[in-house]
Amino acid sequence: MLAHSTLVAVRPVTAISAAGARLHSAAEEQDDLTACINENYVPKLLSWQDSFVDCVPSLKVLGTWWSPRARSIPVTIITHASIDRLPQLLAQCRSWAGPISVVLYTNIILSPTTASAALPNLSHIPALRRSTVESAKFADSVARDPSCLCQLDIMLVVEAFLEPHTSVLYPYNVLRNLARLQASWAGQEVIAVGRCRAQAVSSDAVVSKVALTWGDVWSRRVSPVTVNSLLPAFISGVTPSIARERGGSPGSASFWHGCTHPLIAVFDVDLVISPHLAAALSEPTSAAQLLLLFPALGQAVDKRTDSSGGAGGTALVVAAFQTNITLPRAQALGVVDTLLAGTKAQLLREVKERNVAPFDFHRYRAGHYSTRYDRWYLAGSEPYAITPSHGYEPYVVVDRIAAPWHDARYRGYGWDKIIQVQMMAAAKFRFLVHPTAFLVHRAHDRSDASKRFWVYSDAMMLVNSSALPRNFVQQLQGRARDGADIKEFNQALNKRARRDLRKGIYEVTLDPATLRCRERLSWWSGWRGSA
Repeated sequence: MLAHSTLVAVRPVTAISAAGARLHSAAEEQDDLTACINENYVPKLLSWQDSFVDCVPSLKVLGTWWSPRARSIPVTIITHASIDRLPQLLAQCRSWAGPISVVLYTNIILSPTTASAALPNLSHIPALRRSTVESAKFADSVARDPSCLCQLDIMLVVEAFLEPHTSVLYPYNVLRNLARLQASWAGQEVIAVGRCRAQAVSSDAVVSKVALTWGDVWSRRVSPVTVNSLLPAFISGVTPSIARERGGSPGSASFWHGCTHPLIAVFDVDLVISPHLAAALSEPTSAAQLLLLFPALGQAVDKRTDSSGGAGGTALVVAAFQTNITLPRAQALGVVDTLLAGTKAQLLREVKERNVAPFDFHRYRAGHYSTRYDRWYLAGSEPYAITPSHGYEPYVVVDRIAAPWHDARYRGYGWDKIIQVQMMAAAKFRFLVHPTAFLVHRAHDRSDASKRFWVYSDAMMLVNSSALPRNFVQQLQGRARDGADIKEFNQALNKRARRDLRKGIYEVTLDPATLRCRERLSWWSGWRGSA
């Protein structure tokens, strides 16, 4: 029988109905997630110096809003955004008919004199209350908007700073980790790994009736021949009692509820997704075929092999593109809209006309060069293997258990995604490129966080020796220096990481909430693997 869970409803942590947002009953998982993260919150003001010495952020949850919509796709996009990026999140939601787990980030500047009273009660600060209301209204509008195809789960977090310029230290990787924690709650119900069982009737005379465990399929404990014979029967010949319990036919979205979500897609919020990927994943047979690309799905890579290699896993790369930077904004957005209504053939025409190009090639070619766009243009229906080179930072679909977590020490811009790819390469992950699916960057103005970062890091806020301890820089770079900015700090951090990965001694640094909650939360129970 298929395990069954009830989808949660949208509900804020704080009561804000007076502002017009809807209040709904909470699911146990939603409360558990919020409580666990906030129990590990350290109420303190972050200073510029602290960010380089004690560089693991501590974030407090102000609210969570989870979509009541049924899940029909076995891949959850995990992403993050500042509050001013809600238009980009809306565009992504309209392009993806599957689940999205997003962590919205805001910050507050407090003086030392008011911090002691304010830190324990951040949700009562007017600016943060406004952010909570805005997030709740956005969640409600998405749930009501028929053009929003996604099932959107939102978490709003806040960080407190001492100095205004410290707010450039956007905690990318901690936000990704929190979105990953949220993405795997027990209601993310599509196809099982270890928890979902069903009886299928096979046309094979030898195997007339079998209890099919998806965990057996993904971990190769069932032979491909058996899988091929059972899968059509599972989809089309499920016993009537199971179909009645599921409340729908085996091909419908409602049928798949009750199973732990296996895959996550690590995408940025300003990317929209080609229609082919969601369409293929909505069909059970093609979804199952995609899942078979991930050996031992749901089984954690051993802690030691995660850094030194051995167990491995799969990273499925989705090719990313952007519109020509010389195009007027309106024309660029029109091209993106055309692509979202089209196919790979339409994208290739736009590439030929130079309206579209591989993502970020004009600025940082190494970031996506290993995707081998020359091969992607000619690829048919089969994924192809690539070898990641230094600086590679693709957008990937990975097993939520086997994939390494993001290192919490990376803040601001630079090397934050690259380190995870380097960890996967060291762990002997195989990198495959999806032959037809693609992402397109949607042109937009820089976010507030981005504007502040580039102003401060490039011009105003170079860290001098009094702000960045000399011995810490010596430890990272092996030489003394009088100043380092954020980009140099992250680069030095990565240089040390590469050295430790080669030696097999690298250990991921996680924030306390991620570290403890993945051990405590029910949908992460039994989690064993690398940091």
